[in-house]
Amino acid sequence: GGCAQRRRGIVPAARHRAGPAAARDISCQGAAPARGALADGGGPGRAENTNFVLTDISVSTRNTQTQHRFAHAQASFNQSDFPVAQAIDAHDNADSGWAIGGGADHDQHAVFTFDDPLIVPDDGLITLHLSQQYNTHGLGRFRIAITDHATPSLALAETATAASKVPRDDRTPLHWTTLTREAMHTAESLQSLRDEEAALESAINDVQTAIPTTLVMKRLTDDTLRTTKLFLGGTFLAPDHDRGPLEPAVPDMLHPLGASTATRIDLARWLVAHDNPLTSRVQVNRAWARLFGSGLVNSLDNFGVQGKRPSHPALLDWLALHWQTNLHWSSKALLKLLVMSSTYRQDAAIDADALAKDPNNRLLSRASRIRLSAEQLRDTALSAAGLLKTDRIGGPSVVPRLPEGMLPQAFTTFVQQASTGDDLYRRGLYTQWRRTGHYPTFATFDAPSRELCVVARERSNTPLQALAMLNDAVFVEAAQGLARRSMASDDPIGRAFECALARKPTAQERAILQSVHDEALSRAKSKGTLALATDPIGPLPEGVDPQEAVAMTVTCNVLLNLDEFVNRP
Repeated sequence: GGCAQRRRGIVPAARHRAGPAAARDISCQGAAPARGALADGGGPGRAENTNFVLTDISVSTRNTQTQHRFAHAQASFNQSDFPVAQAIDAHDNADSGWAIGGGADHDQHAVFTFDDPLIVPDDGLITLHLSQQYNTHGLGRFRIAITDHATPSLALAETATAASKVPRDDRTPLHWTTLTREAMHTAESLQSLRDEEAALESAINDVQTAIPTTLVMKRLTDDTLRTTKLFLGGTFLAPDHDRGPLEPAVPDMLHPLGASTATRIDLARWLVAHDNPLTSRVQVNRAWARLFGSGLVNSLDNFGVQGKRPSHPALLDWLALHWQTNLHWSSKALLKLLVMSSTYRQDAAIDADALAKDPNNRLLSRASRIRLSAEQLRDTALSAAGLLKTDRIGGPSVVPRLPEGMLPQAFTTFVQQASTGDDLYRRGLYTQWRRTGHYPTFATFDAPSRELCVVARERSNTPLQALAMLNDAVFVEAAQGLARRSMASDDPIGRAFECALARKPTAQERAILQSVHDEALSRAKSKGTLALATDPIGPLPEGVDPQEAVAMTVTCNVLLNLDEFVNRP
């Protein structure tokens, strides 16, 4: 049972007196914005687009003088950013509430229910409190009804109502589809499935929200393309109006673009066109430099008349064409071809005669000794120690241990917190970069700050690099990890040597390392300091001799500073 009352205008509290037909146990309150023109020509709401925003709704009774809040809400239509659930969330602000933007031209309604029925005496007074805080978006015309039904549901949609009135034998497949869809949304027996569906949709939304997003570029339509003009003197304040708009094109010295109205996709196709030798030559040369230390053309950033001539022109041409036609632009296949070549697999040993004839190895008579890059050095040290974590791909950037007082020049109160756990040992690829506070270990080994784009990194050899290898936290920790890894073996020095250099030590090398170990062990026993074996990696495993751990850490620190470890043979 129930009754309805129609109100005009903005009603902060709509009152309804329960008559003899009203139920004592009220389980539901329904509000139905009604279509129909107001005096100002609007619809259910007073906004210009006939919309409204119901910020909050609650009920109070005369006998309790307490506001009762609804527990559940469902609506026939929800505006995307104003769902009906916001009308019962107790947030009384303009940015929250129920609205029907996009559906105001149809009859819409909402059903609000309690967890437990609201007990009202026969002569009780029910007060419905409507809060409407959104400017000019008040309710203009609506109906209110109450019911004692245990599980009230939304009314049938207009199409479903019309389909239900058609005799059963005369219904078309469209009628049955309409009724079936309506039953799926309103039938009480399917409520558990709807709840399960809502939970799954919420879980999917959580996953999608957690996925990082990035901006993408989209080409404007022809009628909205920006007009580009030549800037006189390079200043945007002085466009050359006499010359008129510029058209996209490539230099005349290169092969034609082949498109009357060039777009970005035309440029991309032009770059990899079969009759464009430049792209493949440049990329092949960079791949060669990555593996051999210098490119076939030594000037990686200049293939023009001011660049260096190739040392092996025929080889460069063959590699460029082979990569285009046979390897189908596959960088992985190109790198595999280069590393499996006899040229790459040569020994780095050199005699005096070869050094005199080809000091820079431009003739490729031997393998080039190249110092590892900053990231490679860190990852190789952690890998030798058994600390490098490679079981997870992707994820947020991580912060390695930084020197105390890092970033004072730009952030006087900012303290960069180092990552913890396995994040400390992720590949250098995931290290967080700050242009105003470059990771000092990478900067020491010539990693660019990324303020500017560089084609190739410089490769230097400085005393500061030797100090970093001996004292930087990441390399000290790697030495500690390598020491603990090797102490589990019957031959700790031999095991550490193999982990670091991938070969067995010679008798002379073993004797030198044994001497270093014995001297470090003697100092550890006399001075009693254990920090070198535990800081920063952490406490020693149970049963490990602390003095022996210090001695092996010193020995492993020497191993990680050998020229053979720092340089690629």
